[in-house]
Amino acid sequence: MLGELAASNAGTSEALGAVLAAASAVAYDAGYIIEKKALGAVVDPADRIGVLLRRAVRSNLWLTGFVIMIAALALQVLALTLAPVSVVQPILAGGLVALAAVSSMFTGERLEPRHKAALGLVLLAVLAVALSAKRSSQAVSPVSVRAMVVVLAAGSLLAGAAALVALARSRSRSDPRCTGQAATASGRPGMDRHRLVALALSAGIFYGLGALAEKAVAERLSQSGLVSGGLSSLTSAYPWLFVAVTAAGLVAFQVGLADFPVSLIASLTNIASTACALLGARIVFGETVLAPGAWAVLRGAGLMSGAGAVILLWMPAPRHYTPARDST
Repeated sequence: MLGELAASNAGTSEALGAVLAAASAVAYDAGYIIEKKALGAVVDPADRIGVLLRRAVRSNLWLTGFVIMIAALALQVLALTLAPVSVVQPILAGGLVALAAVSSMFTGERLEPRHKAALGLVLLAVLAVALSAKRSSQAVSPVSVRAMVVVLAAGSLLAGAAALVALARSRSRSDPRCTGQAATASGRPGMDRHRLVALALSAGIFYGLGALAEKAVAERLSQSGLVSGGLSSLTSAYPWLFVAVTAAGLVAFQVGLADFPVSLIASLTNIASTACALLGARIVFGETVLAPGAWAVLRGAGLMSGAGAVILLWMPAPRHYTPARDST
């Protein structure tokens, strides 16, 4: 009887976790779209990063989207306390599919066949990695401090280099001849695919590094409990590293969100952060990058699919996307 009751409670918790994950996915999508609408309304393409951020935080619409995304993060954490990653991750991946389907309805964005193909590859990559997680060990391993320092330093340098590439292209994008873009019929430059990839890589790597720092905090929580582990974590560098790298990722993501389709920048950032977190977890926590057995094929295919999307966007294209701007 007790065993049946425990099983019933476990099933109820997992179902509640799935509901919370679905709510988190919806909130993420709503936050992305609201922030995109706000940035389209207040941000001029020539604005520098500092000006962009100042104008964004003064926008009530952008702040609304930001608060919604914070709520989405909280719902995601709650979902993971009730349901395994194998349940939560595919639901969040489904949220990206929904975002791709509805974003054009709310933002007026138009994707060309090449961009749709790249988006499809990214969504397949996220789904494959999420499904393969059901066979991966979710145990929290002791953190290697030396490995964490190396990964954080190397990752930050790589993300910073990608941000510098994006910044350099941003300064020259007013002249299409400098960026290799083709002018649209209106005389405005089209999508700078190299800048898109650079910003997504920068934001994704910073977010992936934040996930590693967050997991290091989770180790203390699992060992010492929520209260004492949380207090002891505040005396370590990991929570502050999480705030620093996540803030850097947020800046890169918002810059990309201002100029590129929300479905593309969100999906590319997601796959970059996933790849960074997987590789970092292998080095820092000793986790396996590929799932055991046949699931390794699925995860490997997912990672290759994500790489294929980046290559597809990086290659020269005969046609170009014109970013939609809100007239309000």
